[in-house]
Amino acid sequence: MPAPPVYFHEDQHFRGSMLWSISAILLVIGIGIVAGRAVREPVGAVAALVILGAVFLLFALARLETEVRGDAVYVHFHGIWPTRRIPLADIVGYEVKRYTMWESGGWVCI
Repeated sequence: MPAPPVYFHEDQHFRGSMLWSISAILLVIGIGIVAGRAVREPVGAVAALVILGAVFLLFALARLETEVRGDAVYVHFHGIWPTRRIPLADIVGYEVKRYTMWESGGWVCI
């Protein structure tokens, strides 16, 4: 059986968004704090750097992909959680929503 047609497709990335900029600033601040404590607590400093790096990498690689197909709406949040499939029969209604960059986590500036 062929795959249902795709009526809408959108990809969103954290890279280039305001959230990405904020997380990069927090990473730099975190590295500075950890570097100041590294002499007294080297194991804790290494653990903190690993955690900071993992969170930063998660934001760098995460991607939200939304598709509207003939049978369902598919939401793929790669790197965060498994694909969610919402059958069209389960959707009671929909509407166009306009929002600002502050409500959405920031827009990509190219």
